[in-house]
Amino acid sequence: MNNLLPLQDQENINPTTCLTNKEEKDVLHLITQLKNTLNSVQNSITEIQQGLNDLSNKIQKQDEKVQKLDEKLQKLAEELNRVKHMCQDNSSDSTSSNI
Repeated sequence: MNNLLPLQDQENINPTTCLTNKEEKDVLHLITQLKNTLNSVQNSITEIQQGLNDLSNKIQKQDEKVQKLDEKLQKLAEELNRVKHMCQDNSSDSTSSNI
């Protein structure tokens, strides 16, 4: 295939890569572009991961707040039931004393 190239290009072929100098430069340029793109993607992934970690921390804090509120609500429900029973007991006591 090298015989199809002009003589000038055949002399410029790197025997290790079988590429002309121009082709090598093009390939190196493409590799550099790919490395830069990869670095950019890795940076974006790192930013996304940090954002997800921040969100996860916020969600965890909100879950803790909800759990505390749920505990308070449970205590209030227990207190309400206690008061309701006291009122019912008082109501039945007053009804029986009126009879």
